[in-house]
Amino acid sequence: MGPTSFRILLAAASLYGTAATAATFAAKGYTYTAIVVPGAFITTVSAIGATGTVIGGWYDPNFTEHGYIFQNGTLTSFDEPDAVNGTIPAGINKSGEIVGSYYDTNYGEHGFTYVPATGVFTTVDMPGANYTGLSGIDSKGVSFGVAAGTDNVQIVFSYAKGKFTTLPISGSPAVYGVSDQGGIAGTYFNTSPPTAFVYFDGAVTTLPLDAPGGAYGYAINSKGVAVGDTSNASYAESGFIYANGVATAVNMSGAANTVLTDITDGGTAVGIGYDQNYNVLGSFIYKKGKITAISDPAGTATAAERINNAGQITGTYTDSTYGAIAFLATPN
Repeated sequence: MGPTSFRILLAAASLYGTAATAATFAAKGYTYTAIVVPGAFITTVSAIGATGTVIGGWYDPNFTEHGYIFQNGTLTSFDEPDAVNGTIPAGINKSGEIVGSYYDTNYGEHGFTYVPATGVFTTVDMPGANYTGLSGIDSKGVSFGVAAGTDNVQIVFSYAKGKFTTLPISGSPAVYGVSDQGGIAGTYFNTSPPTAFVYFDGAVTTLPLDAPGGAYGYAINSKGVAVGDTSNASYAESGFIYANGVATAVNMSGAANTVLTDITDGGTAVGIGYDQNYNVLGSFIYKKGKITAISDPAGTATAAERINNAGQITGTYTDSTYGAIAFLATPN
């Protein structure tokens, strides 16, 4: 298990440039703003930028995913121009450039970059690959993703200015987190159980975690500190923070399962607690060994998924009208 969201051009549609149609609440040190996409029955979050820009996806009644940008109270929906069966945003950098993946008519996967300021989309397909997807982008504009060749062996690559570079990460890896400095957190899937790894300063490290049920790396900060979760032999999950060769377990009180989903450069992490059936119990902030609960007052089952260095948090909650709704929580 991972975070609740861990996953036809609409520029002229009615959603373009419209304000978010939801209330704003101030509670427990944060102002919570709902991100409601008209017509969506599920809204997810993928990333939050340095200044609070949130990107994510929303699903229409046909269960096709579309991208959105929520910035300064304004919601903009978008699709990669060649997307037919879904646009999936994944990351945003300090300059506002967005990366992700889209699916064509035959459900073939392609990466894309998108610069909202210019409206320019660029398709990213690694030569010779059966599919290509982008997972994140650093502050220098270098994108990172996963591709599979004709033998369907997955590889991790970086992409910048039309050039692909294969990174020394083998083992059928999945990439879940990319830092501003180009660090990567992810999981090897050719091992049994799956094993978490980080790529930092050009070196790959398999995390020394006690995880007979598997381990997943979900995020990494610019200092190389990673977070994720581990599973024991009974598949009960604990969150972890990995720093300087040492992993520290983190568990939310009263939760059967805990996942850490993101971490700031200053070491503040966010996470989610689940019951034994993986229903969301709530979310928390973890800082210097202390857990503080956070909850959007507009609904239930708050799931905190991303945090930026300013302490702004984004995730989802549930209400009786729309189902899953994205939110932005800004410190008061």
